[in-house]
Amino acid sequence: MKDWKNGDPDWGNNEGRGIIGALNYLSEKKVNSIYILFMNIGGDGQDVWPYSGSIDRKGSPKNDNLHFDISKLSQWETVFAHAQKKGINIQFVLNEGEEENKKELDNGKLDIERKLYYREMISRFGHHNALQWNLCEEHDIRPYPWLREEIRGFARYVRSVDPYRHPVTVHNWTMYGLENIWGDPNFSATSIQYYTEQRIEYIADSYLPFGEQTEKLRAKAENLYRKIPIYFDEFDRLSSVDNMQHDGIKWPYLSGQSFLRKNVLWPVYLSGGAVEYILEDLLETEDFRRYEKMWEYTWNARKFMAENLPFWEMEPCDHLLIGEATEYLEDGQVFAKNGYVYAIYLPNSALTGKLDLRNVTGTYTKQWYNPRTGNFEGAESIINGGKLIPLGAPPN
Repeated sequence: MKDWKNGDPDWGNNEGRGIIGALNYLSEKKVNSIYILFMNIGGDGQDVWPYSGSIDRKGSPKNDNLHFDISKLSQWETVFAHAQKKGINIQFVLNEGEEENKKELDNGKLDIERKLYYREMISRFGHHNALQWNLCEEHDIRPYPWLREEIRGFARYVRSVDPYRHPVTVHNWTMYGLENIWGDPNFSATSIQYYTEQRIEYIADSYLPFGEQTEKLRAKAENLYRKIPIYFDEFDRLSSVDNMQHDGIKWPYLSGQSFLRKNVLWPVYLSGGAVEYILEDLLETEDFRRYEKMWEYTWNARKFMAENLPFWEMEPCDHLLIGEATEYLEDGQVFAKNGYVYAIYLPNSALTGKLDLRNVTGTYTKQWYNPRTGNFEGAESIINGGKLIPLGAPPN
């Protein structure tokens, strides 16, 4: 509430100021993306739906899913418009993974209720510029996974009725679920739940560090159809504690903000991907300030990319980094426009290794960037191509 400002919108009678204030705070911390769930009848929270009348929160075929609450949707529009004004992209999640939620509309199929739901949400909110449609959270989770042709059919329908051609994606439960989108032109990005170690019996994938996995998925997408953005949006739950040690035994387990900065944020960014965070508070989140250090770390990384790199022209080139040491999940990362600019990430700078510039010529300026502070530090130095370049020690 304290972040709501005079002149900001609300819903009348001072209602809605808390969520507007939350968007203000996130924008001030340079957070530029958030995901929002439209309907969780039969899902986890069972507290959000666009429909009018009496609703059985647990899910029921008797629910009226054909008539919408116009007043509520007007309130939502106020929130979404404010998010856009504040530079925040919205990932609209249309379903949850729970069986009752999936079956709430047309018993899980694409028929009158689901088509009307998609059309209504798109017609009311599709005019916003910065948004994407996410068909379902954990679409492939048992005991009621949506199969490949089902989820592809939903994507085709959404694309066919969205005149603005916003990106469409769908969230996976295991990495196998990603197979449902590869090569389909109706999917414009990934929405990946991913963990770097096997934690529970029913997840049996072989896990790579985040940077390596980002690069693998970039290549797979391009080989099968075209380049698409690789987004990770659910991994180790973000702890409110900066220096909490990673715990790979408990379920669910939390990770400190420095851990995620070192092992997820920078490796993904410098492999050409993007991240969102799932918070330890989950449905109970009331104060985003608990995670303020992570917002700052993320802004430092995004600012580095936006202000210093032609990142849209750069590719992962990790093979150019030789002989560095690491104590973390990740090895060093190199993101490069070869012969022009090289961004190098070192999770452990005790032994920084060498950059292989033997195949390029020219003169380069070397600078060190502090991911904690968001500043360049130490003196610049000039290096020449045509040889292996020792990176040396950081300023401190």
